[in-house]
Amino acid sequence: MDLSWLSISNVILFLLMMVRITGLLLTVPFFSDTTVPPQLQTGLAFALSLILFPLYAGHSHLELHDLWQFMWVATQEFAIGALLGFITSMVFAGIQMAGNQVSTQMGLNMANMVDPITHEPSGLMGQIYFILAVVLFFSFNIHHSLIIAVVKSFELLPLAGGITHFNLLTGRLMAMGADLFVVSVTLIFPILGIMLVNEVALAFTAKLMPQMNIFMVALPLKIGLGLLLMSMVLPFTAEALGNQFEILTKHLFVFFQA
Repeated sequence: MDLSWLSISNVILFLLMMVRITGLLLTVPFFSDTTVPPQLQTGLAFALSLILFPLYAGHSHLELHDLWQFMWVATQEFAIGALLGFITSMVFAGIQMAGNQVSTQMGLNMANMVDPITHEPSGLMGQIYFILAVVLFFSFNIHHSLIIAVVKSFELLPLAGGITHFNLLTGRLMAMGADLFVVSVTLIFPILGIMLVNEVALAFTAKLMPQMNIFMVALPLKIGLGLLLMSMVLPFTAEALGNQFEILTKHLFVFFQA
């Protein structure tokens, strides 16, 4: 068996490749969930590194002189992978933000519970939107796009090469952060518009009939109306999420381009 390729330099390059992929898996939605066994995350990172190493290890020029330099390079590799996962998480954050706004308008803030994904209080509708986004994420094979994005990152940023255009990446991140509000408004605009009309109608009713306990009438009405509207616009929501995931894929492919 020829083991001439098993040099210290190649082993370090393999570890750096695995660190970059691990950074992605620890930040991307679903895969970063605490319910996913660490053994699965490690095994997936090892398998992807084993497949990609023969293709991209030759593009890298490794010159490490001590342990501290290795740790610095490994930190950069982890940050590169984490950036790809963070971009994906931003889209899911916008989707969950939209659901939380709907939950607020339906009067369900008192029913907030801890989100099993983020371990923070989240609205019920926010969790429903998040679960819908995860289902569509795998249905549209966006996880395949993430793997392709990692592959392209090895072409654009070779191992141990580091990031050289911080200002450009910062501008792209800020633009994507602004898109969070666009995602939220796009998803919930029809629902919030009708529920705003409902609020105005309830306000007029309270003025015309002050003896009516409008709170007891409004709460179940808003919940029922919100659920009805969500079911009616579900095809539109799925289409909007599909478009957003398509935009996300384009961002992932060109994010590290200089």
